[in-house]
Amino acid sequence: MTTPSFSFADDTDSVSIRQLLTECDLPCEDVHDHLEHFMVARDGSQLVGAIGLELLGRRALLRSLAVAREHRNRGLGQALYTRLVAHAHLRGVTKLYLLTLTAQEYFSRRGFEVVDRAAVPPEIRATREFRELCPGTAVCLAKDIQNEARYFPSDVLQLRPDVPGAQMWAVALQSTMLTYFEVEPHSRFDRHSH
Repeated sequence: MTTPSFSFADDTDSVSIRQLLTECDLPCEDVHDHLEHFMVARDGSQLVGAIGLELLGRRALLRSLAVAREHRNRGLGQALYTRLVAHAHLRGVTKLYLLTLTAQEYFSRRGFEVVDRAAVPPEIRATREFRELCPGTAVCLAKDIQNEARYFPSDVLQLRPDVPGAQMWAVALQSTMLTYFEVEPHSRFDRHSH
């Protein structure tokens, strides 16, 4: 295996992600609906890992951590998870939920705790994964991420349009904000203050 590369998924990854999830016995029926919040890992041109997030305001459902069998036990799952948590922080998520039949120990080691399914917030219970794609026997886990240390791998910090001719990314912590801009010549920012 070469050093894996990581990126956000795009429409061309949908089929490969669904295939990987199927091979890992994970639900894949609604992946396309949340594709913009999936991170993928590649070994060369081959998609070998994926993880997703279903955003629901300040809460989110962690979706489908999957690593191809021949690439397991090499830290790829942890690398995907780290990037997804960074993405969640950038989106203002404070609490993650997930459902699992097989990965309770894996996520417990990362600070997730078992939650009674009846105590899960309504917006999480209303997701298709919670209602119909995962069986009622799946264990529900949750983790509060708002106060944990934040790490932002460079491949998570995507530039996004700000004003015509400028793109930016920003990381906001409790009392500090770091912002990076790429500005084309002659771009103009309206007067503002911080």
